[in-house]
Amino acid sequence: MSLFKKGQLLGVCAIAAMALVGCGGSDSSIDVGPTAQVTGRTEIRSGLALQSVTSPDGEARLVSVSTSGGNIPGLLPGGISVNAGQAVTAIDSRSRPLGLLQPAPEEIQSGLTRASGAAPGTIFISNNPNAAGDGSNSGMRLSNDGTIVGNNGGEGSGTIVLPVGSYKLTIRGPLKLGQGNNKLTIKEGVVAFFSVVTVNGQTLAAFPEAIDGQIPANGGSTLGLSLKSDLPNQFAGYSQRLTIVHANGTLDQQRTSNGVGAVVFSDAVLGSSSSIPRNGVQTVTYRSSATPTP
Repeated sequence: MSLFKKGQLLGVCAIAAMALVGCGGSDSSIDVGPTAQVTGRTEIRSGLALQSVTSPDGEARLVSVSTSGGNIPGLLPGGISVNAGQAVTAIDSRSRPLGLLQPAPEEIQSGLTRASGAAPGTIFISNNPNAAGDGSNSGMRLSNDGTIVGNNGGEGSGTIVLPVGSYKLTIRGPLKLGQGNNKLTIKEGVVAFFSVVTVNGQTLAAFPEAIDGQIPANGGSTLGLSLKSDLPNQFAGYSQRLTIVHANGTLDQQRTSNGVGAVVFSDAVLGSSSSIPRNGVQTVTYRSSATPTP
């Protein structure tokens, strides 16, 4: 398992996906085992769609967006529609909103199974996040360099355009974050629940514009989690929730930002920590919400 105006997948955590600087981290005298470093950035712009576009399931279509900085091209995910003049947000993934999260097809050969026949990195999106299933094939995928691109590439690839609404974005696994002994394998995928809302005249996604820090890698301890997730300041007071499910337990944390949109996830309580299996975790899920319990 979304997957992003002021630089906002993401993940992820992203997205899911998300970790950062040692703020609020565990005691440095404790051996937390291997960790994966995470740094992600996203620029999120407010604008208006310049064309009426409907993208069918499995195909992301080009749409131009008028922003304060000029017109930019972007991709409207499969299953989503916009009308000319409709308020939208443009999420630029080219600065890797979920850090260097990558597809990991090699993990299939090592015995891991994927949740469906979709290739690792395939992105699904639903504008009805409470419904069962992952929604429509977005016609986009996670590339090997950590950006989100259209399946057919071309103009607008790397920028996701969404109208006001609530979304569930799923990136199918297996995925990996980090390299070598400092790698976290995510077997089933990364899921992000977030909304696109109009705040003070700007249409923005309540999705991290920056993530920095570290997350536990394969064989590490959840005590290695120290992740800062920064929403745009317009979302001060929103809660953010990170859930990591693995064979030895579940790490589930919710934080509420005060004054600004940033929170820090960390697992500093020895009694509640758990070990990450050497073959990785099942899922990583991120939620942002204006309500106390997303």
